[in-house]
Amino acid sequence: MSDQHPPALTFDDTMSGMDLTPLWEYERVSNTYSASDNVFSGTYSMEVNLPDEDERFDINLGIMPDYDEIMGLTPAAGSSMSIDASAECDFPMAGDVPVPELPIELWDKIITLATDIPGILDTQNTESLYRFVTADPHGVYLENQHRATLRTKAAMSRVSRYLYGISQKFLYRHICLRSGAQAAALAYTVQRKGIGLPGPVRLELSLEAMHQWTPEHIAAMECIFRHCPNLECFSSAFCTADPWQYSVPTILSFLRDHGQRLRRLEVKVDKDVLRTIEECMGDFLEILYLVPCRRLVSLDKSKQKYVLPKVHTLAISGPACDPYVRMLELPNLRICILAQASMRNNLPFRNQENVQYLVPGPSS
Repeated sequence: MSDQHPPALTFDDTMSGMDLTPLWEYERVSNTYSASDNVFSGTYSMEVNLPDEDERFDINLGIMPDYDEIMGLTPAAGSSMSIDASAECDFPMAGDVPVPELPIELWDKIITLATDIPGILDTQNTESLYRFVTADPHGVYLENQHRATLRTKAAMSRVSRYLYGISQKFLYRHICLRSGAQAAALAYTVQRKGIGLPGPVRLELSLEAMHQWTPEHIAAMECIFRHCPNLECFSSAFCTADPWQYSVPTILSFLRDHGQRLRRLEVKVDKDVLRTIEECMGDFLEILYLVPCRRLVSLDKSKQKYVLPKVHTLAISGPACDPYVRMLELPNLRICILAQASMRNNLPFRNQENVQYLVPGPSS
């Protein structure tokens, strides 16, 4: 590996007023690069046979294990990330002779494997979706994994300029917003810089505890969606607040123009949410994961049937969803994933005759 000046990546603001523009500071070091603690434990090792040459490299990528959220990135003292490349044959490692590097495709595979969270992006893998729904009904594991993989991606991006370029498409592939202030800060950044966020495939709104949700935050979500043209999944299923407290129907209406990409929706449901899903996503939504809210459906005097013709997979988090699920007309339903095994004897949805796979959750 060539002797480069690895960047020390910082951000000029925290998430509450973030600016994602990295500020580069170059320092010459040997084979150990500054990073942070607790990215992940373990070492990736692989052998690479270059197609046009005889050299064979053993690449060991070791990343020390946790630091703060990406919008407050500050490397912890004494932590490190190292890449050790050793060849079994003699050749110059520096100077005018170019040193072979790993192909980008291999780095893509390494970063993908190191940062994968099973089930969050799948639209076809039934087993992966089942584990996502049944193993983590409250999103605790997902939150912890998101933080860990975010740290991994950030640490990878600071190893060298070469890896910085490769890792950018992974850095914001999965965005999780935990407050209205974070949404406003992200919207401000992309709007001020005039840049898009083509990378995000999954966007989560995971509001923690109770806090004020303002028109500014709603406008921020519209701006974020507008700058995420490749979004395939949106989730508000793990918010602690109920949907009417943070304007979920309005937020979902902003996804109307994402029909070419958006396939999966995870949401806390009430009658207004169902109506918006039908109006804005009925023509393209394929996977629907429903989590119940606290509102009594008996108070609903409006329309009692909502048609979603392309939904082929329905995931239900618990029996409390039954009144809402009974309102759904799903003519193309093929797979039903139940979070609790007890639900299998009293399926609440229409079109049961079309279901090919019923996947019950673990017994209570």
